[in-house]
Amino acid sequence: MISNIPLMVVPLVVFNLVVAGLVGGGGADPWATELYSMHMFSGGIWRMTLGDLMLVL
Repeated sequence: MISNIPLMVVPLVVFNLVVAGLVGGGGADPWATELYSMHMFSGGIWRMTLGDLMLVL
């Protein structure tokens, strides 16, 4: 059953949910919502945002 759904529909649905404000914090820019941050050995902070996650998916 899942093989009958084109795979491009999944990111489209996720994108529309985020833009509509149904997913996320409801701030001014939903794509800038920080999901994860990690301290690196160099002293910097690496942050994963919702926009980065969308690009990875």
